[in-house]
Amino acid sequence: MAENKTYEIDLSKVDTERKLHNALQKGLALPDYYGKNLDALHDCLTDIMEPTVITFVGYKPAKKALEAAFYAFRNVVEDSAAENKNLTVHWRRRK
Repeated sequence: MAENKTYEIDLSKVDTERKLHNALQKGLALPDYYGKNLDALHDCLTDIMEPTVITFVGYKPAKKALEAAFYAFRNVVEDSAAENKNLTVHWRRRK
């Protein structure tokens, strides 16, 4: 069985959608052509071909700052994980 790729993305300093997508691109090593929008994120997450675990930590400040945009982001992440059996996502409040 293949070992999981693991990523931990700290969202504690994310207070804009731009910072969110920058953190995602850096934290997940997404390509330079990553479109920095939720459709592009969905495409990247559903294209993962090996067992991968992503843990988002310190998300409460981002949730407060981004409001509805955070829920849209969370829904895309959760939907992507539901579609892709290779992707597991965890949410942790603090680092």
